[in-house]
Formats: sequence, C-alpha cells, structure tokens
Amino acid sequence: MNILSKILNLAAARGIFGYHPKGKKLCITHLSFADDLLIFCKGNLESIVGVISVLNHFYSLSGLSLNVNKIEFYVARIYTGTLESIKSATGFKQGFLPVRYLGVPLVTRKLTKIDCFPLLDSFKTRLHHCSSFPKRLSIVLSSFALVSFGKDSIKLSNEPGLAGIDYAAPNLKEALV
Repeated sequence: MNILSKILNLAAARGIFGYHPKGKKLCITHLSFADDLLIFCKGNLESIVGVISVLNHFYSLSGLSLNVNKIEFYVARIYTGTLESIKSATGFKQGFLPVRYLGVPLVTRKLTKIDCFPLLDSFKTRLHHCSSFPKRLSIVLSSFALVSFGKDSIKLSNEPGLAGIDYAAPNLKEALV
C-alpha cells in the first residue's frame, strides 16, 4: 500500500486528478485501513478517470485487479448530469452518506450505541456459530474492540445467547466458555 499511496500523491500533485476541495490545502488524496481504501478527488469525470488510470497503473505493477462490484463512490453538491456521466463511464455504484465502515457510520460526532449495533450484531453472529474455544478465541482476538462511550461501555454479557461474554472479563478463557 505504500507504493499506491506514493503513486496517488504524485498523480494528484502532477494534476492527473484533482484534489477534493476539502483536502487540497493538506494534499490529502486517500485514507487506507487494512485492505480498504478511500480515495478523495474533485467531483468531475476527468478526476475520476484520472484516479482509475492511476489504479490501473498500480494494478499493472502489482498484479492486483479492481473489483468493480465492491466499489462505491460518494458525491456531494455536483450536478445531476455530472453524476450520471460518472456512473455510466465507470459502472461504479453510488453510495449514500453517511459512509459506513463495518456497518458503523463514519461521522464527526461521538458514536452512539445504536450506531454500533450492526458491528455488534455481526460479532455476536460470528461468535454464536462457533462451537470450540479456539475458534471463539480466534474471533475475539481478530475482532476485539471495546467501544467506549464515556463512562459506559458496551458489554455483551447481558445479550441473549452470549451469557458470560464480557469485554471487561479479567479471564478471557472463562468469559468465552
């Protein structure tokens, strides 16, 4: 991802695609986390085509390929004609705000418990379908997160089907059995 990051930054600096208006001062072109990537650019067809050409160049270097079915683009304050030309030229789906990551909305305000329910439901479902301790432990260690809300925190021990599971448990093995 470091190479892709450098390629995106260089391409924007050279004008292959335009910076998003809110990211121009700081030269922000993208954010990445694990295998997810958010690319920010000016809301016109030329910039979108520029981003796609940069990605295609990266794919030719890396051997990776673009999965059009997983791509969504988000827009704000652009003309309907521009939006339609972007959709028809790229084949990308239009997503709607707020953007969600793992089911949780990416917002500037403090998250509420309700905002986190999709993530917790996914976690509970995965955990509920595991019969052995090693599998449960693997899920917990790969997904472990304590969502904090000031003095409160979400504890799953009172949820139906998850008796004994408590993020704050001092003995993780006892909590998962």
